[in-house]
Amino acid sequence: MQGPPPPWFFLAFFPIAASSAALVIYSVSLGVARIRGTRPAAQLAAAPDPRVALMQVELDDLRTQVERLTAAQSFYAQLQPPAAARGILPGEAASPLS
Repeated sequence: MQGPPPPWFFLAFFPIAASSAALVIYSVSLGVARIRGTRPAAQLAAAPDPRVALMQVELDDLRTQVERLTAAQSFYAQLQPPAAARGILPGEAASPLS
């Protein structure tokens, strides 16, 4: 079966060879850029997203709400009589608003 290859061989061979060559060229160019000390364009610092500032404001608001709720919870706990005075057993003291 010596002879010329079938015609579809070149149709399948050239795209595979081209993509393999592209991968080799890309990795060699990255290696050269790393040796020279330059950064590839993909690693440049991006501009800060304006949504980050909005998220920080929302996070501060949530922290304030958590602090207020914690203070309200401790204040409410001080208003409640002790569990022993209400006649609750120690195992039942953990149940909320019994």
